Amino acid sequence: MTAAPLLPGLTASDPAFEAVWQVWCRVTHRRLHKQAAREEFYRQRRFRPGNDELVAVIEAQGKSERFKAGVIPDFRTWLHQRRWEDDPAEMTWNGRNGNGQSKEPAGLSKWELQVWRENQAMERMRHPTGQRANGEEGG
Repeated sequence: MTAAPLLPGLTASDPAFEAVWQVWCRVTHRRLHKQAAREEFYRQRRFRPGNDELVAVIEAQGKSERFKAGVIPDFRTWLHQRRWEDDPAEMTWNGRNGNGQSKEPAGLSKWELQVWRENQAMERMRHPTGQRANGEEGG
């Protein structure tokens, strides 16, 4: 099986991409779809900020509530949707309502909402009685 051809002008080892990719992997702990991310990184070259700014944004967003909750887009999606423009302060997360019940948060993309639902399902499987390891009530 042969690998898919790269975009014209795209090399398999781009130091600029590799530097940002390493930061993404360290901050998000996600190493999926590297080739697709490399191609999108190349496509966005005229629109995206420089590497130093991208790294700073990834670091800042990595500290946001949404990223800490595990609602992290694929790096290719993050690039394609120009998520570097998102304000980390606006990336809040409230996966529970006042009664401790899970509720679907507003303002998420379809993909982020799907990830949230999958995380909730995994949490219910880990703690079927509704009691979490830290003593917190579950939904």
